[in-house]
Amino acid sequence: MDKKKGGADQVVIVMTYKQALRVAARESKSVRRSLVDQLESMQQQLQQKITSKHSTNGLEEFRKARALKMTVDTMKDLFGFLPNLAPEAKQVVAASLVNPVVGANVIPLPMINEHYYSASEVGAKLKISANKVGRIANTYMLKTEQYGKWFIDKSPYSDKQVESFRYNNRGVRKIEEILDAENNAEFGT
Repeated sequence: MDKKKGGADQVVIVMTYKQALRVAARESKSVRRSLVDQLESMQQQLQQKITSKHSTNGLEEFRKARALKMTVDTMKDLFGFLPNLAPEAKQVVAASLVNPVVGANVIPLPMINEHYYSASEVGAKLKISANKVGRIANTYMLKTEQYGKWFIDKSPYSDKQVESFRYNNRGVRKIEEILDAENNAEFGT
């Protein structure tokens, strides 16, 4: 029941635009005009809703562009603080910051072709501590592109993200060679 119509029951019929015109063709001229006017006003309202969704003043696009600029500026500052990062790590950071703002995968994640080992993994493999791996790498200046890459890791002791060097197979072999040379020199063989 509709209280606006005095409580009388109403039947609502749903039909397409074409069906409504066919029904109107059978009625009087005034009914046809009234129906056509109603259909035109409904069509105009629909058009207004569609155009209002696509902002004509560009405010949404401006906000998105501004957010993207702020994100890129933040990313540049971050790269300034972490100058040793590998290009792949920088690409991951850029993708994780820019893609959500843009709403598409405009920056793809890089493909890593070789495996990189943390100091803990190298230490476990060579039966030494991760600290020892780091000391050897620092002493013999092994933290270069030739022996591995810098990545961003989460610190195990805090919520911070820190730069950490990961060793490739060549780096692991070099540390192993240095260990063998140190052991041979120590024991005089």
